[in-house]
Amino acid sequence: IRLSLVGSEMCIRDSILGARYFVADNWAVDFNYTDSEHDTNYRGAKDRTFDHTTYSVAMQYHVNFNEALRMHAGVGVGYGKWKQQGGDLSEDSVFPVVQLGGTWAPTDHTRLLAGINLSFPRYHNVAPEGDVMFRPSPVHMYVGAGIAF
Repeated sequence: IRLSLVGSEMCIRDSILGARYFVADNWAVDFNYTDSEHDTNYRGAKDRTFDHTTYSVAMQYHVNFNEALRMHAGVGVGYGKWKQQGGDLSEDSVFPVVQLGGTWAPTDHTRLLAGINLSFPRYHNVAPEGDVMFRPSPVHMYVGAGIAF
C-alpha cells in the first residue's frame, strides 16, 4: 500500500473477533475487535513495527432473502490505537465504520459469515518520515463460522 512518495506499510498479522445482537427482526448491533501487526518501510527498507488494535460498534440493517440467507449493511464508529513495538510512538483515532456482508444459516444454530468492514482511521504523530498523516489499510475482509442462540 503506497502511503506517500517515501513510506509504505504491510500487514503481517491480522485477527478479528465479533459479536452481533439483534434488537429487532432486521436490526442488529455489531461489535468488532481487530488486532494486527504492521511493518512500515522508508525508502524501501523496514523502518518500524506497529501493533494496530481497533474496536467498533455498528448498527446493521439485515435483508432476509429466504429462511437461511440474509445480507446486511451497517454504519458505526470505531476506536483505534497505533503503537510502535519497542518504541514510544503511539496514537489514538476515532473514525467512521461501514460494513457489508451476508450470513447463511445451514441449520437453526450454525452460521457461516462473510463480509467487508471498512474503517477510516487517521494517525498524525506516528507517520513514517516524510509523511504528514498515516492511513493504515481500511479494509477487513472476513469469512467465519458462528453459533446462534
